[in-house]
Amino acid sequence: MNNQEEVRAPQGATVEVSQPAAPLEPASKPGRKLIGTKPLTANERVERYRVNQKKKKLTAAYKYDSQIEPSKAEAKKILEARIQNTHVLDTVYDLLLQAAEEMGIPANCYIFQNGIQATLKSLQEKQPQAITETVDPVVGELLTRSELFALYDASIAWREEISFEEFLQVRQNCKRDCFYLGKEVLQKDFAACHKVWSDFFPKFDPSTLPRDYTQRQMIQWLDSQSVKKDFFLMASRNSFKSSFNHIWLLTLILCLPDVRILLVSETKPLSKDFIGAIRGYFETDKNSRFQQLFPEFVIPVDDGSTLSLEVPMKHLRLPQSIGSTSMDSSTAGNRADVIVFDDPISDKTVGNETQRLASIKKHDALKKLREVGGLSVVLMTPWHEADLGAELLRRNEEDEDKPLAHRIDPAWILKPEFALNDEGKPRGLREIREQMVDLLFPERLSWKFLQAELRANPAFFASQNLCIFPRDEDSEIRCTFDEVRLREHVKPISFFLTSPVVKTVLSVDTAFSVAHTADFSCLTTIKILRHEEKDCAVVWDVDMNRWPYSDLALHIVLAIQKHNPTGGVVIEKDRTWMTLHR
Repeated sequence: MNNQEEVRAPQGATVEVSQPAAPLEPASKPGRKLIGTKPLTANERVERYRVNQKKKKLTAAYKYDSQIEPSKAEAKKILEARIQNTHVLDTVYDLLLQAAEEMGIPANCYIFQNGIQATLKSLQEKQPQAITETVDPVVGELLTRSELFALYDASIAWREEISFEEFLQVRQNCKRDCFYLGKEVLQKDFAACHKVWSDFFPKFDPSTLPRDYTQRQMIQWLDSQSVKKDFFLMASRNSFKSSFNHIWLLTLILCLPDVRILLVSETKPLSKDFIGAIRGYFETDKNSRFQQLFPEFVIPVDDGSTLSLEVPMKHLRLPQSIGSTSMDSSTAGNRADVIVFDDPISDKTVGNETQRLASIKKHDALKKLREVGGLSVVLMTPWHEADLGAELLRRNEEDEDKPLAHRIDPAWILKPEFALNDEGKPRGLREIREQMVDLLFPERLSWKFLQAELRANPAFFASQNLCIFPRDEDSEIRCTFDEVRLREHVKPISFFLTSPVVKTVLSVDTAFSVAHTADFSCLTTIKILRHEEKDCAVVWDVDMNRWPYSDLALHIVLAIQKHNPTGGVVIEKDRTWMTLHR
């Protein structure tokens, strides 16, 4: 098959494909002279014979039961009659080869011209079956009807009982409702709480997006999908909030393949896992019903970088579609239409005020990468009363416009009638019984499981399962005096000269570094004086700085010489004490 122009289907609004007509017979027998014509030479008769044989072979190749398989280039030429999108054409070609192999039939011209269903029906009924599909657009889709039918026919129609119209409807449901996509198609163990979340986050309407959208139209479409642009979900650990968000992102990618998404986790390894979970839905899996419904989005396993995803259906020349970064990364990333912070902090990054402020600053810096009209999502559990989540809620409370859409979903909610115990006091965790609460996700976070978590670590359970912001261990410590009273108790040394000294103590608090941000080593001399018939502790002298161990030892010796601590020298046995001892 070399003469490709003879097998190419006509271009137009309607494609009707069937077995081509047989070649025309010559008007007279070969070699017979026709009236008014010049007799054929021997070479011309040979050429005519060769052309007729080629036509006969071509006609035979297009029969539904032909054993002749076209080359890859020839097969794609045939597919061009009904598929204009190059990527879709390549996808359908691969799917038809796979279908023919699994059905045990030759991948002949008829399959590429009419599809797998028509071929199977032709073989069954012993006569050719033609297909007719228009190239009209389909509302909510970025492909023509004939391209969608080709995908349907080659991917799922021969695997399960589903009509083309049902196929289109399921695709629309998947694009518009992440709960449907997760539970009905991906078979996730979603429950009532996830249905609530699907209504909380924006639902995307693909019908309002132009088929050949520009970047400006893409940005305008995304901006129109939600009045709120910032979303905050604080939910119990193990409630599938991350898995749910992955599927919410899938609905957006299916609607808008060129969308730029930046995924942010606490550390780089977590970011790699995050992007890996998203890639897993698109990487080749023959048994995935999701991929059978959306075969044009499938990519080979390990295609490209593990820290990004290039969506094959994108058509705009923009930087990578989906990328990832981390809170501990010095590289910010590219601009994005949607930024998702998934567990951006932990107990390792809220230990002190400096760490907490750093995570808030990093969040704010990354949000600067968001495109105007884009979306931002934060998913987390609480770690400290002044962490990133607490700061976002505080900002929202102080803003008159209340720009942040937020939900806090603990593992259980105490029913109002059981809020107080018999003594009229707030009920403690140990006093709560199963009938007193409404569980968020009983199918997974059962009462028995939650009780085991509570017994293992009550404080951790309160923050990570009940979404209660933990307070500092010393948060209950309060100064009972102000600066004025403190200064009233500062006396000159002469005030104590007449008071007898009971004993003198030298206290040493050591630090481990001389860096400009390190703590000080501190030597404090305290004298216990008898004053007005009471023993009073008086801070007599303080010497502090960032010293190397040798200098610290020298300062200790000088303090001993100066104050003669009769009560002894107190030094903590930390990792430096042997060095100081020497």
